[in-house]
Amino acid sequence: MQVIGQTVEAGDEAGLVSCLNLETLLILKITILAKFIPWLAEFLLRCGGNRAFDGDLRVLALNALNWTVQYKQSKVQSHNLAPAILEGLMPIASEEEPEAINDDARSRSALSLRSVSSMDLRHRFHRPSLPCALNAHSESFLFCDPTHRRAAMLALNVSVEGCSEYMAPLMSEVWPVIEAVFGDSNARVRRATCVAVSCLCEWLEDECVAEHTVLVPAITNLINDPEAQPSACTALDALLEILHDSVITGAIGSAVHASKERFLLYFEPIMSRPQHFLVITGEGEEVELRGITMDATSTFAEAICKDVFRPFFPEMMKQAFQGR
Repeated sequence: MQVIGQTVEAGDEAGLVSCLNLETLLILKITILAKFIPWLAEFLLRCGGNRAFDGDLRVLALNALNWTVQYKQSKVQSHNLAPAILEGLMPIASEEEPEAINDDARSRSALSLRSVSSMDLRHRFHRPSLPCALNAHSESFLFCDPTHRRAAMLALNVSVEGCSEYMAPLMSEVWPVIEAVFGDSNARVRRATCVAVSCLCEWLEDECVAEHTVLVPAITNLINDPEAQPSACTALDALLEILHDSVITGAIGSAVHASKERFLLYFEPIMSRPQHFLVITGEGEEVELRGITMDATSTFAEAICKDVFRPFFPEMMKQAFQGR
C-alpha cells in the first residue's frame, strides 16, 4: 500500500500500472488485503475519477475496483462502502465514451461496476445503497450538462438489474424523473431514457404495466423523433411485450369508441406514416419491423369500416404477399 501511495505521489504512471494488477491478490483466500479494503476502494475510485491521468490508466483502476467489489464482497459490505462508491462513479459515468462499442472507456467501466454492485451484492450491499443511488440520480438532473442527465439514466438502467425486489418500492420516486426526461432537450438523454425503460420492462414488469398510460404516449412521441427513433422503438417493443392483451386491446378499443366519427379524421394521416416500413427489404431487424408494421395496419383495418379502408386494400395485400 505504501508503494502504491509513493507511486502516485511521484506521478509514476508506468509504475502504477504494475501496482494496479491486483486481481491475483484479491482472489487469494488469505487476508493479505483485508484490512486495506476501505483504503484500496477509495484510492482506486480516486484514480479512476482523476481526469489528469491517462485514460487507459483510469480504466485499469476502475477494473481493479471492479475486482475488489467482486472478490471482497464481505469487506465492502461490512465497511458500508456502497454509498461512496456509487456516488463516486456518477461523475465518471457522465464522461463521453468512444463511438466504437469495443473500445474501453471510463464511463463504460463505471457503469459496468454499478452493474456488478447490483448483481453480486444485491442482498446486503445494494439495499441500503439504492436510496443513495437515487439521490445521485436526482442530483445529476440539477446539472445543466446533459452528460450528467444521460449518465443518471444509464446508471438507473444497470442499477435495477438483479435487485428488482428492492427497486420496486422506490419506483414512485423514479417515474417522475423518467417522465420529465422523455422530453429532454438533448437527444442522447432521450435515447438513454428509452434504454432505461427497456431495462425496467425486463426487471419490473408489473410496475411498468401499471405506468403504461404515461409510458406509451411518451415513447410514441419519440418514435417521430429521428434522433431517438431506434431507441424509442426498442422501448415500445419491450413495453408491448409485457402488456396484457386485454390492456392493449382495451386501449385501442377505448380510443376508437371514444372518438367515433372523429377517428376517421386521423385514419389517413396514421396510414401514411408507416408506409416506408412496408417496402424495406433488409434482413434481421428490418424484416421484423416490416412484420410489426403490417400487423399494425391490420389493426387499423379492424378499427374502421371496410369502405373507408377499401382504397388502401390493394396496396396492403400486395405488400403482404411480397413480404412472405
